[in-house]
Amino acid sequence: MKTLSIETTNKICSSAISEDGKVLSIVESDAKNMHSVVLVPNIKKMMDSLNITIYDIDNIFVSNGPGSYTGIRIGISTAMGLAKANKTKIYYVNTLYSLSKNVKTKFDFIITLLDARVNRVYFAIFNREHIQIGKNLIVDIDDFVNLTNRFFMKKYSFYIVGDGVEVYREKLSKLKCKYKIGKGKENILSAKSLCEISMNYDENNVKSVLDINYMQKSNAERNNYA
Repeated sequence: MKTLSIETTNKICSSAISEDGKVLSIVESDAKNMHSVVLVPNIKKMMDSLNITIYDIDNIFVSNGPGSYTGIRIGISTAMGLAKANKTKIYYVNTLYSLSKNVKTKFDFIITLLDARVNRVYFAIFNREHIQIGKNLIVDIDDFVNLTNRFFMKKYSFYIVGDGVEVYREKLSKLKCKYKIGKGKENILSAKSLCEISMNYDENNVKSVLDINYMQKSNAERNNYA
């Protein structure tokens, strides 16, 4: 089965086509604020290189947040538009879960940490088999550090990944537990992870009905502009 994967919730606009979990083609762009411009041409470029069309795609996996409000909308609306032509099934994937797939580790737990701006982070905890422990949360970064120190102390080890690790590296240095910070591509959301998820996934984090995971109100809503 061929799968189209779309990841637009963060800085990188990433799309991939896979077959039975194996990536056949992937295109990624880091052009700022250009997701809406490059996404569809990138998908067409991949399809042309593989000599296929949307009618050859069996399902679409798309990230549904948390992340950039605009990015989430671009990815989901593109997926829905493409799926309509062939009545292709869409699966909506939580970004915190997808991010955990970047890591293969012997540490006790994986923490996925995304910058939610204004000193806040989205985060979730997974065991090394990528099974989630607890719920997705959004908290102040200082509260995240204090809660982790309070409840986990030095008992467990953590592998922390996501764009939040660079933004709040100094804050994370106050953690008292054993931890390691992700490097390079481990911290970047990618359609490649969605390709892997398409073969085997946790149904708590992958939905087959429209599900948009903002987790917080937009700036306009918080300021009563919308």
